[in-house]
This record gives sequence, structure tokens and C-alpha cells, in this order.
Amino acid sequence: MNLKNVLLIICLAFISEGYSWWDEGHSLICNKAANLMSGDTSANLFSILESDDYGEGCVWPDVIKQVERRETGPWHYINSPPGKDLITPDSCPKKGCIMRAYEEQLSSLRTGNDAEKKDAVRFIGHFVADIHQPLHTGFGY
Repeated sequence: MNLKNVLLIICLAFISEGYSWWDEGHSLICNKAANLMSGDTSANLFSILESDDYGEGCVWPDVIKQVERRETGPWHYINSPPGKDLITPDSCPKKGCIMRAYEEQLSSLRTGNDAEKKDAVRFIGHFVADIHQPLHTGFGY
């Protein structure tokens, strides 16, 4: 076996660890955000969540997109044409994207019932983590 093959095998062995945040990354980001909130803000957040673990709530959107709410899958990213300088929620395809979903969840947080607000804070935290993740914004063409 030559050196190129050995290096390829080593690289492939570690590739699964680097392609996304998954549970740990989303949990860390959301728990850190909750820790940085003022006392009143975090109390309000935990009241909406009915939990004091924002990290667990931020993992939930990845869980539900697999089976029970498949329509939310496209909400986790945005693809834009190369060379497009301005990306707006209107840039989203009909099935949706992270920018439109973020705005919709903010609206639900402001005006929704308790269940909608709970979903909204979980989606919003998750989306903040997703939008900063490599390969969740880019050129899907």
C-alpha cells in the first residue's frame, strides 16, 4: 500500500467527525447562549421550554425533521446562486429555507400559543447554530 492510500484512509476515518455540529454542537451553542442571557430573559426562556436545558431543546429540530416533520428539513440551510450578493427570505424556494423559517419562528414566538412558542425557541436556537455551520449556506447548484 502506498503513502497516498494510507493518507486517504486516515482522512476518511476522521471525516464523519467534522461535517456537522450534530447534537453536541447545537447543545453547546444553545446552552452558552442561555448562560449569557440576563436572569429575567433566561427565566422566560426556561418557562417557555418547560425545562432548564436549552441545549436539549436545540437538538430537537434535527430529530423531528427525520420522521414526524419532514417538511422542516429544508429549513436548516439556504442555497444561493453563485455571485448573488444579497440573499433575502424571498430567495427561498417554495419548500422553504432557513431565512424564511427563522422569520416565521420569530413571529410564532411573538404571537403563538404556548406550544408554538416552545417550538419557536427551539427552532430559533437551532437555526442560529445551523447558519454558522459550514455547508448550511452555500451553492447547492
